[in-house]
Amino acid sequence: MSSVVPNTETLIKEAARRVFTAKGLAATRTEDIAAEAGVNKALVNYYYRTKDRLFEAIFQEEMQEMTQNMSRVLSNPDLSIFDKIRQLVECDFEVLLKNPGLPLFVLSEIGRNPCLANSGDAAHQALKEEMFGSFSRQIEAEAARGTIRAIDPRMLWMNLMSLVTMPFVAKPMIAQFFQLDEAGYLDLMQQRKHHVAEFIIESIRKE
Repeated sequence: MSSVVPNTETLIKEAARRVFTAKGLAATRTEDIAAEAGVNKALVNYYYRTKDRLFEAIFQEEMQEMTQNMSRVLSNPDLSIFDKIRQLVECDFEVLLKNPGLPLFVLSEIGRNPCLANSGDAAHQALKEEMFGSFSRQIEAEAARGTIRAIDPRMLWMNLMSLVTMPFVAKPMIAQFFQLDEAGYLDLMQQRKHHVAEFIIESIRKE
């Protein structure tokens, strides 16, 4: 059975994703992307015209994928708030274990250009607003029923984000502090996946 060979445009985009994530926009040259993709610079320019246009396409893809993954969990009416927390954490860890450099890439580029935080079309922005609105309404309803203690949904959202992403942002420091090689670090993050979800749930569960 033969494997599917990616077309040149996809090959360039995936190469650029790896280079941008490792080096950031400012330090990346078109030549770096071409070398990573195994093509000449002219082909990169042919498909994407400029490095900035290629970066914008990739950054928007990353943001949209993250938003859509979260939306699939949060829009499911059959899941309790505890199950949603577990699935959100599981989903985020799956993405980040495949690409540990992604959080630092996203945060550093948004720090460089805050407008990137609002990147995406109107439909994507509307999805983000509805997603958080649905999350907030469920938090408030569960607190009113006495399932969880009252908590500002924004605080819970930030707790989720920071507890998941910070160990990936701080990967070099964590690996050095605990004397971990790459396999050891990834094993620790696999263990953390369960720990984070239960830690957050216990922090809001009402006894």
